[in-house]
Amino acid sequence: MAADWQLLYGLGESIQYSDNLEHAQHSPGWAGTSSTSANLDLLAQNPTWSWDLGTNFGYLDYFGSGITTQQARTTIAANTGLSKSVRNTSYNLGAHFSLAPATSTQLSALGIIAYSNIQNMNYGVSAGLNHQIDRLDSLSMSLSANRSDFSASGPNFAPNSSLSVSGSWSRRLTRRLDGNLSWSASYDRRDGSNPTENLVYNISVGGHARLLHNLDFSLSLGPYINQPLNSTQTTTVGGSGNLALNYRPLHDLSLSLGVSTGLTPDITGILQQSKSVNASANYSINDYSTFLVSASYSDFTPSSGIGSSSIVFSVNPAFNFRLARNWNANLSYRWLNSDQGKQNIQSNSFFVTLSYNGFLLH
Repeated sequence: MAADWQLLYGLGESIQYSDNLEHAQHSPGWAGTSSTSANLDLLAQNPTWSWDLGTNFGYLDYFGSGITTQQARTTIAANTGLSKSVRNTSYNLGAHFSLAPATSTQLSALGIIAYSNIQNMNYGVSAGLNHQIDRLDSLSMSLSANRSDFSASGPNFAPNSSLSVSGSWSRRLTRRLDGNLSWSASYDRRDGSNPTENLVYNISVGGHARLLHNLDFSLSLGPYINQPLNSTQTTTVGGSGNLALNYRPLHDLSLSLGVSTGLTPDITGILQQSKSVNASANYSINDYSTFLVSASYSDFTPSSGIGSSSIVFSVNPAFNFRLARNWNANLSYRWLNSDQGKQNIQSNSFFVTLSYNGFLLH
């Protein structure tokens, strides 16, 4: 059967200006970055299968008196995925690759580059399936492998790899309530001068409830087991869980709250117990603009004695504007506070972003 093809592209430019760009203990002064990005996405699909290939290129340069050693850097990333549906079952395969400067462990989600002279090459593959058993029951399984290498080694960065398998079973209990049972097992290895190997097992029970037409709630709870393989540490047992609440009190206002805790490896291969709380409010001003304010709190504690504990709190208000059919703009501010050991660090950052998205083939 013939496939429909689409080729999409995107261009973006983002300017950041901050009083502590690298979120250092002693800020050298105000500094900024100019980030240029381009992406190209190819998609082919028909009623039974689809394939996509995405590529991204980024270039970041620094300016201002608060930057003394940072150099311009580039980021290259690619990912591909293939999915196919047969009756009540769908299958998917995927792979990804990226080459980018390494980020600090706890601040990577905020885009703060603390080690721009160290390159991180990350790559991996994944496979999965989803099966609708009957009208009420469904089953899913997945398998993934991931590897990270660094251009320099040290106490903060070491080559690491992971292999994980997971599955879940879901059942429609009532018209408004679904129940699910999930499990996972992973092998995590960190090389370097202080190598570690761990087996981590998780199991959780939860559900998703549509309490009202404008309110839904999901919750999962369960234990995990962390079994070190090549160290003097003993096996530990802890708890993991996720809570998500979404509420739309008005047609143009939505509120969300998320709480999570668990044991996961970071980009450097260090297993850490993390606790986080995220809240956001999204208000649609009109058809062309929205206002979003979000806040997050995270607490990171390494489980193996490698690395240090930290607490990170951030607040981020933002305006989004649709300038034209394919043009979008964003104005935002971020206040960030972190406690790393006995150090309390703060930073204030301002962002201006302009992006364009279009079709080369449709």
